[in-house]
Amino acid sequence: DVMCDIAFGSVLDEAETEKEKLVVKNEIAQIEDAPEEKGYELFIKTIWGDHPLAEKIAATEEAVDAINRKNLEIFYRRFFTASRLVVAAAGNFAVLYRELEKRLPAPIAAEVVGEAPIRVPPSFLNGTSVVPDAFTQAQVFYARSFPRPREIKDYYQHLLLSTAFGESMSS
Repeated sequence: DVMCDIAFGSVLDEAETEKEKLVVKNEIAQIEDAPEEKGYELFIKTIWGDHPLAEKIAATEEAVDAINRKNLEIFYRRFFTASRLVVAAAGNFAVLYRELEKRLPAPIAAEVVGEAPIRVPPSFLNGTSVVPDAFTQAQVFYARSFPRPREIKDYYQHLLLSTAFGESMSS
């Protein structure tokens, strides 16, 4: 009951939305103060360019400032629908199913939701970026495009290569 109310019954209180925007803007500022995070964002932008996957995960302060109750509600009503819901559960499924049928809103018409966007994988770009900063550590990111592993032996070779080249700040 609580989860259905959270997912489908939010009132999107404007005062609470403004408080949450401040929280997100603080998180964005924390990323700017974290050398590994800041370096990784630049790295992704360098190898994927203008592809949507290269966008900052936490967005920008300007994007957060642009959010208002009206556009938030449009997004919420369009994408938080019963037809897009995935439920993972363990236990008595019959009881769960009956309860969900009572609490979920009717699925929205397909023409209102619209077509799913066509997804295009990013192109891998070669490049180098050097950004001087006040951090006392150097962040070095290296990427190489390899074919996807097709057999288990290929997977383990990729895993060994990735481990040998770091996988973490401590390498």
